[in-house]
Amino acid sequence: MHTTCRFLYSKGKIHTSYFRKTECETARPAFVRVDNLVCNKGKDELLGGLQCMIVSQKHKSGVTLMEVMAVVAIMGILSGLGVAGLRSAVANARIKDAAYNVTAYMERTANEARRLNTTLCVVKETDQKLVTYQAVCTEANKTGSKTGLTKIDELTLESPNKILGNSELNNVTALGGTNLVGTGAEFKPRTGLSAAPYQGFFAMQYGTNTDLRSAAAKVKTKNSFVPKLGLSNAWSDL
Repeated sequence: MHTTCRFLYSKGKIHTSYFRKTECETARPAFVRVDNLVCNKGKDELLGGLQCMIVSQKHKSGVTLMEVMAVVAIMGILSGLGVAGLRSAVANARIKDAAYNVTAYMERTANEARRLNTTLCVVKETDQKLVTYQAVCTEANKTGSKTGLTKIDELTLESPNKILGNSELNNVTALGGTNLVGTGAEFKPRTGLSAAPYQGFFAMQYGTNTDLRSAAAKVKTKNSFVPKLGLSNAWSDL
């Protein structure tokens, strides 16, 4: 049994064709477009083997202003959280680098003292700079201008890291010994042992954040300096 089906051309014209009832029921979308329709001598009946492509029209709907504002607000919140996390990660990485760099500098100074077979002293020259002189630490500290002393090496920390003095530290018991900023770190050649001081440390801080600190510490039980991380004055090895 055949029935009449009405279809909408892509150009907006109504076309009536004869389909089986099941074919009409199958092609039920509200709007359909019949492309490549083949007709014989202007008649509205389909030829045998006729190939028609029926494409459903998809209705597109827009978004409201409230939806756009909600999406923008969510993106702003997520971006803010990402920036805060990134800043914290950068600060942690830089203060750790300061500890590793100062520790490596101390080990290099110890090796240089043994190579030169002479006493070297590392002192704090600025908040970001450590300098090594060929002298005992008492002489290096007494001579403020360091006139007449031979400079061997120096290390400059990346800002905003800075080297802490005694008045800027609270809990230093976990670091062992005293802050070497006040006395200087004296490296003396010793047979079979490191030329590094028996104990003491240099502590660093990231900017104005008093809770984010690191240090290069030397204790009696170890033969070399060890990098440490300090959070709220609680120190742990790196």
